[in-house]
Amino acid sequence: MALAIDKVSQITAASLGLVIPTLIGYGLDRWLKTGVVLTCLGFALGAIAGTWQLYKLVQRLE
Repeated sequence: MALAIDKVSQITAASLGLVIPTLIGYGLDRWLKTGVVLTCLGFALGAIAGTWQLYKLVQRLE
C-alpha cells in the first residue's frame, strides 16, 4: 500500500510539474500583455520537468 501511495504521489508531482508552470506563464502573459509567449515557455519548462520526473519514476521501477 505504501508503495502505491508513493508512486501516485510521484505521478501527481510530475503532472503538477506540467500544469503549474503553464498557469504561471498564463498569469504573467495576462499581467504583462505579452500574448502567449510566457504560457508557451511555461508549458515547455513544465513538459521538461514532468518528463524528467516520469523518467526518474521509471528508473526506480526497474
